[in-house]
This record gives sequence, C-alpha cells and structure tokens, in this order.
Amino acid sequence: MYLSNNQLLKSIILSILNVGFVILFSVQLQAQDYGWWNTLVQWDGRSHWSEYLIYTPKYFGPNAIPVPEIKNGKIHKTTQLELGLAAHFSEGDDAQNLTTRLYIPITNERVGLQIYVVPYERYKMTPEIRDLRRARDFDGEGFAFGDIHLGTWVQLTNPSSEIDLLLTLNIKTASGSNREATRFTDGSGYNFDLSAGRSFKLQNGQSKVRPYAQIGFYVWETNEDKNPQNDAFSFGVGSDWKIGRSTITTQLGGFIGYKGDGDKPVISRINYEYLISDKLTLKVGAQYGFRDNLYRSFFLSMMKEW
Repeated sequence: MYLSNNQLLKSIILSILNVGFVILFSVQLQAQDYGWWNTLVQWDGRSHWSEYLIYTPKYFGPNAIPVPEIKNGKIHKTTQLELGLAAHFSEGDDAQNLTTRLYIPITNERVGLQIYVVPYERYKMTPEIRDLRRARDFDGEGFAFGDIHLGTWVQLTNPSSEIDLLLTLNIKTASGSNREATRFTDGSGYNFDLSAGRSFKLQNGQSKVRPYAQIGFYVWETNEDKNPQNDAFSFGVGSDWKIGRSTITTQLGGFIGYKGDGDKPVISRINYEYLISDKLTLKVGAQYGFRDNLYRSFFLSMMKEW
C-alpha cells in the first residue's frame, strides 16, 4: 500500500510537469514559428518578412526616423560630450533609452563634427500596436541598440555677421538592431539642412533672445523594390532665450515625406539649460508629437565642455 501511494504521488507530479512542458513548448513554438504573424499579414510564402513593414515614423519606434535636430544658425566653439536619458510615451508603445552626443570643433568657429547615438533602448508595445506595425515580436517587449548619426557642421558666415548661416551634412548608419520589433529600420539615410539665426540683446543687457529657422532635405531607405527611399522636406523654427546662467529653448519642426503613409511628423519642444559651472551644463526637456509622431517625450542630460 505504501509503494502504491508513492507511485500515485509520483504519477501526479509527472502529469503536472508534462502539462506544464506542453503549455510552455506551445507558447514558445507559437512565438518562434511566426505562424501568428503569417496569418496577420497573409504571408504569400515567398516574400521576406521585412517587405511587409512600413518604413515611416508612424510605424516605427521614437528613435528610428526622428525629426532632425533644429540648429540655431551658430556653430559650437567648444568640444562637447553629452550623456542623457529619455522616456517616450504613447498609446501602445512606451520606450526608455540612453543618449550620447559628442561634438568636436575642427577649425575654430568654421567646421565641426558631431556623433550622436542611442546606445540602448528598452520598449514595450501592446498587441494592437504590434499588429498595426506588423512587428514580428510576439510579446511586444525587449531592447535594441540604436543607429549612429554622423554630422559635419559648416559655418557659412563670418563670426562678425549679424545673421549667422549654418550648413550641416548628416548621415545615419544601418547599425540599429531589432527591426523585427520595428525599433530601428536597419537602413541608412542622410539629411542636410541650412539654418539661420540672429541674436538680440534685451534692454536690461543681462539677457538676450535668438530666433532662428531651418530648412532641409531628409532621405531614408524603405526596403521597397519600386521605391527604395523616401524623400522629405524638413523644416523648423525656434528661439533661445538666455537669462544669466539659464537658457530656455522652444522649437517647432518636422518633415513631409512623399509616400503619404505615416511620413509627415511634427513635433514641438521645450528645453531648459542651466550652467552649473563654466564647463558643465544640466539640461531638461519635453517634446510633444503631432500627426505621425504621437509620442510624448522627456529628456534629462548633462553636458561637459572643454
């Protein structure tokens, strides 16, 4: 009788383990064989999965095809290293990432180089957004490594000019990961823009305001045979208001692609900078997206100059 009870208990335990393994295996198999995705997009059995993605800002994460940085017409005079955190919120896709920016002047007040990268991004999507984007990420959460953005800045006007003109030429590498989850496009791109700005001292002499505007051309790969790239007109306006050690920046910008499906994002930004010391600056900022960029983003960073 004792042996019989032991055998019965062992049989129950083995049955529970077997059921658990079957459930776990079925869930893993569902996520790995992509049968759910094949049904979602009605896969034709031949085309590569990447051909079903839509390569526009609306259908990718917040760092994949961002609105270009809006410059104020003036080149930086010092070497700058900026490290920061960013958080993005939307209905169905939340992400947090690290940011790194390095600017190096090549010739004094004439030419400079900038490197910007998102070294790490963590995300979580709802099933609805995952399916809308046709992403092949079953649980909708994970991490990715971002693209590298390289830029050359050229000051077109003399330092003594009343109106400053700045030309920037920028390329984006295809180094971003996790295209399956629509985090980065795994495609290269480039943009160039021209910004103009002028500074005005206010009556008290302790503060100044600098309005500026920018226009440009933005191109990125789409992985389509007929239309391998999307071409967009980019634009931006803004103002910097400097009061003592503080600077408040407001901006409005975006771009207009020609495909017409999720490629016309517009964003508004507000940033606050505080000069902690002569070489160290604290930055906080917020961004609100419109139309094809529906993220609400917040930024925090520290910048060192030398």
